[in-house]
Amino acid sequence: MNGLIQIIRNDPEIRELKEKCHELTGRWIPYHWDCFKDLDDYKEHMRKIIQEHDRSEERRVGKECRSRWS
Repeated sequence: MNGLIQIIRNDPEIRELKEKCHELTGRWIPYHWDCFKDLDDYKEHMRKIIQEHDRSEERRVGKECRSRWS
């Protein structure tokens, strides 16, 4: 298990995804051994969080713009 923790800490893609998720949501996404089947599944989970946040931000900005135009 310690080896996996080191991989998670040293993997640049995981580090980048975790930082982006934290920047967008204000919280850290932990790696739960029983929630993800492997590291790729963990990465995909964080990508989905980022994608969903980006879409909701686009909708928020769109609503703001429409309200200014009306």
